[in-house]
Amino acid sequence: MALFDIGLIEAFLIQVVIYVLIYIADSYVGFLICVVAGSIGMAAFVLSLLFEWIERSNITPKYYWYLMTAFVAPIVVMLMFIFVLPGGTDWMGQ
Repeated sequence: MALFDIGLIEAFLIQVVIYVLIYIADSYVGFLICVVAGSIGMAAFVLSLLFEWIERSNITPKYYWYLMTAFVAPIVVMLMFIFVLPGGTDWMGQ
């Protein structure tokens, strides 16, 4: 058992908490970080799947699930602040 053997849900929730704290501190910076981190996470996920399809490796499927949280968590937080909370993108009107 590894020192930091956290589950998939815990990894997702840790990321959500971090993105929410950034979003609460500054909605503009939080929005940009969510967009950039989500894009980088999705690119890494798609490229990993593509490379795995081209040449098989010994990477466990758990890696892909963790990589999926890297782009799902910022998207969830961004959508939550835009659609659920009022004034989530108040900086756009300025």
